[in-house]
Order: sequence, then structure tokens, then C-alpha cells
Amino acid sequence: MFSSLIALSPAVYSEPFCKEKTGNIRVESIPSGADVYIDGKHVGETPFSGKADIDQEERVEQKKHGVIRSIAGGAFFGGLGAVIGILSMSPIDEMVEGAKSGSTYDERFCKDKETKHAVSVVKSSITFITNISGKDDFPTVSADLSAIAFRLAKEAHEAGERIKARDAFLVTASFGADESEKARTFAQAIDDAIAAEKKREDDLQRSLEAGRKLLEREDSASLTKAAGEFKKAAEIDPESKAREELEAATEKLHDTFFRKGMAHLKKQRYYRAVIAFRQALKHRDYPKTSKALRRAIRSHKESALR
Repeated sequence: MFSSLIALSPAVYSEPFCKEKTGNIRVESIPSGADVYIDGKHVGETPFSGKADIDQEERVEQKKHGVIRSIAGGAFFGGLGAVIGILSMSPIDEMVEGAKSGSTYDERFCKDKETKHAVSVVKSSITFITNISGKDDFPTVSADLSAIAFRLAKEAHEAGERIKARDAFLVTASFGADESEKARTFAQAIDDAIAAEKKREDDLQRSLEAGRKLLEREDSASLTKAAGEFKKAAEIDPESKAREELEAATEKLHDTFFRKGMAHLKKQRYYRAVIAFRQALKHRDYPKTSKALRRAIRSHKESALR
């Protein structure tokens, strides 16, 4: 009975968690400047070699039947210790030591359990993650991202994530591995495509802005240039509003030349009227414009016969 009470005491008052300690870790084969995280905590940049600055009492919940086994083990080994103690003339000391030995199930469980920590290395948009184990010192983590980065780069490129793909290709190229040259070529191609799109967008905006300023004027020369700018913008991006603005410019050009033609007719300058109406018809083929042109041609012929 006494041995059972001794066994119960350490089991009841013992912490229900195991204490774990961290050790040293080395992260190699990573381009310099990659961020190293251990259990989600930033510990430095590569190349990294040192002790992980994380919780020194990482706790793992013990098995539910640990206390019961501690009591049973304490009672058994305490009783056995008492028997041995009688033979050695120190029954109390042996019984206490036996009870302690029998009630250390949880401690042995903690010692047997491997410490596991997640190590992640982040370089650009690529994250390498591995789990490491070790009771005393962490091993060297060989986080060679070459193959991983190349695979992720291709997946990102296929998904249309070009910036992530380019970064991953650059990470691959930094290793100088088999995929290095191919990765560098892919990264350059992505950069070239991005630069081309930027230039295309800039050219589009320049043409639209130039066309809009010219469209504010009323003279035919400015309106003709405006239509040219909108046409250029529409060729750059058929889906933009450039086509609508081109339509507005050609409509305005037609109206300008039509008004000129009517003014020439009124002043009996028939030849100039013919030229103006023909210019108007280049932009809009309206029945009223065709009718005015025929009238101008007829009047021009009649005036020539006089």
C-alpha cells in the first residue's frame, strides 16, 4: 500500500507534457539571400548555420494511459524494491527508488519520441519545406531547389503566373545544375514578353492620347491625323476603345468635308465642291453625300459648257 502511494505521488505531480529541446541546424545548397524558417519562425538567411531560436519547451501531450501505467509500474517496482531492500537491509530506500523507476513511463515515452521540426527555405517565390528529426542536434538540411524550382516554374508558367514562373526559373538557374541554361532561357523569354507587352501598352496609350487631342480640333488635317492615331491604336489592340474613337474621328471628318463641299456649291466653286464631297465619301458613304457629289459634278459640267 505504501509503495502504491509513493508511486502515485510522482505520477500525479509530474508535468503532463514532454519537454523538447532544439539543436543546431545547417542549411546548405541554397543561393544566398534565401530566408530560413524553423517552425514558422525566421532564424536567418542562407547560408545558415546555428541554433534555432524557437521555443525550448516544445510540448507534446502524453498518452492518456500514462498516469495509470505510472501508478501500476510504481506499485510493482516499489514492491520489488522493498523485497530487494529487505535482502540488502535498506527496504525503504530501495522501495522509493523502485517506485520512481516504475513511475517514469512518461519520461521514457518522451525520450523515445523523436523531435520533429519543419524547416522552410524561401527564395523569391519558391518555398522548400522539409521535416527534420533529432534529439540533440539537427542534421544538415540539403535544400537544393534546382529540380523543385524548375518543376514549380513550369507549373506556374502553364497557370499563367508569369512573375512566379520567372522567379522560379531564376532560382533554378542560380544553381548551375542541368536545368540551369534552359531555365535562364525561359526566364529571359518571360522578361522579353513582359517588356513587349509593356511597350505595346505604352504605344496604345500614346496613340489614344494623341488622337484625342487632335480630335478636339476642327481642321481636316488634324482630324485626318487623329483618325490615323486611332487606326494605329486599333491595330495594337482590337479589343480596346480605339475602334469606337476611330469611328467618331471618321464621322467628324466626313461632316467637315461635307460642310466644305456645301460651302463651295453655294459659292459656285463646283470643282472644289466635287473634291470635298469625294473626300467626305472616303470616310462615310452616305446617300446625301453621294447626291451632293452628283449635283456638284452636273453643275461643274454645265458651267464648263457656257
